[in-house]
Amino acid sequence: MDLSIIIPTYNEAENLAPMLAQVFQVLRDNDIRGEVIVVDDDSPDRTWELAQALVVRYKGLRVIRRQGERGLATAVLAGLKAASSEKFLVMDADLSHPPELIPKLYQALDKADISVASRNVKGGGVRGWPLSRKAISWGATTIAKLLTDVKDPMSGFFALRKDVVDGVELDPTGYKILLEVLVRGRYERVEEIPFVFEDRKTGTSKMSSGIITKYVSHAWSLLKVARTTRAQLARFLMVGGLGILVNLAVLWALVDLASWNYLPAAALSFVAAVTFNFAGNRAFAFRDESRGAGRVASQYAKFFAVSAGSLVVNLAALFVLVDAAHLWYILGQVIAIVAATACNFAGNKLWTFRPAPTVQKVPSVRATALRAMIMGHFHGYEGNRAR
Repeated sequence: MDLSIIIPTYNEAENLAPMLAQVFQVLRDNDIRGEVIVVDDDSPDRTWELAQALVVRYKGLRVIRRQGERGLATAVLAGLKAASSEKFLVMDADLSHPPELIPKLYQALDKADISVASRNVKGGGVRGWPLSRKAISWGATTIAKLLTDVKDPMSGFFALRKDVVDGVELDPTGYKILLEVLVRGRYERVEEIPFVFEDRKTGTSKMSSGIITKYVSHAWSLLKVARTTRAQLARFLMVGGLGILVNLAVLWALVDLASWNYLPAAALSFVAAVTFNFAGNRAFAFRDESRGAGRVASQYAKFFAVSAGSLVVNLAALFVLVDAAHLWYILGQVIAIVAATACNFAGNKLWTFRPAPTVQKVPSVRATALRAMIMGHFHGYEGNRAR
């Protein structure tokens, strides 16, 4: 089997028959040995029943009827688990995904781990969308750009190799299974193939406020584990915002409650905030899971040094901008904070939380030579005995 095509459906009885006719024609025309798995969420219009009736017409058509469970992303997962091939392709049943693009997505897997039918590369786009739909798509894609470098991570038309998700624990919510795969999957190369998305001609869209809410929730869960620098920066800024509150709370407690002088109180509140930020960044922003008291202490010292260095950058930039460039001090402080934050993030990403190198033991020359002599003796003995 060359390719397993997974088609999740819900109330697609009007579209399914013409869609399947086109898909199987494309497979025949391109000599692709493929199976098509329709995963239906017990549609009220009995899409599953129609699909089952078409099994006798199309060799390679399989139908999964899910009862008591609903959701496009989980339907796709059900299809992946049932698939027989090492290569998967996911597409909608409403004919908004042109079946003639299947061969290009399939062939792209010869070099790539994932291939995506993309609306956001040259030659791609959308047709027939109202302004509100375009605005929602733009907002969702903007959020997703924190999580991946793929230009159209919201696409529902894509293909992938089995080993991208094999053994990976996926926990998708809502409709955007590709985004889940891009964040949690194991892959090196993604190829995006342009296509023009045309809105469905029959049936009704599944878009709703509930789906938007689920997407935001899903994006938040992925932000916590995404590996991109943008995601790390977003988490870093969240921790830093909380660190400011810690700083102010400790300062207020020491000055107003404990009657400390504000200068030593400020110094101690700085230490408290740095300690809080270190713990938060280690666990959340950079997700460093290394163990050992020595490594943690070393990281803390580096983090403190970077934080102190960033404070110096802040003050130096503020001095130059206000005294030399004569900027308004508020504007100068904003620019100085941005510069210090950039230095802080870069220093901690590249130095404090840089992954420890993997140490590989190199065998000594003497041990290598001795092993070669022993193996040579045995190979020679076996050869002599064979003669």
